[in-house]
Amino acid sequence: MRKQRLITKTSYYLTSWFLNHWQVGKRPILILGHGRSGTSWVGKTLSTANRAIYYYEPCNPAITGKGNMDTWFQYTRPGERDDLLENAFDNVFKGLPFGGGWYRGFWARALPNYQIIVKDVASLMSIEWVFKRYNPKLLVIVRHPCPTVLSEINKETPAELSRDTLLHQSSLFEDHLEPYRSVIEAAKTPIEIFAAIWAARHRVVADALSRNPEWLL
Repeated sequence: MRKQRLITKTSYYLTSWFLNHWQVGKRPILILGHGRSGTSWVGKTLSTANRAIYYYEPCNPAITGKGNMDTWFQYTRPGERDDLLENAFDNVFKGLPFGGGWYRGFWARALPNYQIIVKDVASLMSIEWVFKRYNPKLLVIVRHPCPTVLSEINKETPAELSRDTLLHQSSLFEDHLEPYRSVIEAAKTPIEIFAAIWAARHRVVADALSRNPEWLL
């Protein structure tokens, strides 16, 4: 048993080395959306496909142990360097282990034509950065703001901290949100704050979508 495990683990490391240099699977699928919008359900459903390798929220600080509240409002311009995003997506888009045991998806990665499926929410506003760097098939999930806001409130997401964190993203406002700054600053109640955040995130997505009409919404 020990010898068999050693052989399997050695094979895994050789496979990982190969995959780190060449992409032999199908074009990856990236599912993005605002938190509480149903991205997990869509991801789990697609992951039931044969030879799919599913990655759940590679940018989630609670899973990776990296990042902080700012991570949930991450905005990186296309072409910029970003260690947090690169460390997460460089691995998952090659089918390498992430957030699990070393054996994760071993047999699916061992042969070509596997399908990588990545589901994330923290990188929603960095959608163009991810697309330009990795060229995945993109599926953006949009849920009506009312149930999304209610879900955030029921989850007890800190409203004022979320608003203030969003307001500190200077490049995000410079590129997309400056005309709406006063509206976001004026939001006081949890309903107002989460509605403003929903609108801000989807404003960024709408701007990106106008430049990339091939994305699925």
